[in-house]
Amino acid sequence: MKTTESSLKSLAPSAALSNKVLHAAMARIGAVEDGISRADLREWLASNVEFTEWESEIYQRYNSTRWWTVLNFISTDAVRAGWIEKDNGVWSITTAGSDALDT
Repeated sequence: MKTTESSLKSLAPSAALSNKVLHAAMARIGAVEDGISRADLREWLASNVEFTEWESEIYQRYNSTRWWTVLNFISTDAVRAGWIEKDNGVWSITTAGSDALDT
């Protein structure tokens, strides 16, 4: 699941954003022992990931940035895949998620 700029260029913009934001989120979640709160993860991503103007636009329907909205949707798939767990607003990475980051 290693992400490079060149690997993202061949994807549709929404698919590239999904890959970018999920990879960054999982890397951060994995770096924090005992998981990270949803709010702290959002703050960390906003401060540490460079998002384009398009990725940072506000989705009027959800009243949130595009990147945050995409992460909330795609994180459901990451839970189903067994890569992350969510418990009372705290997100944690699983062994399978750590393995996925390393491949």
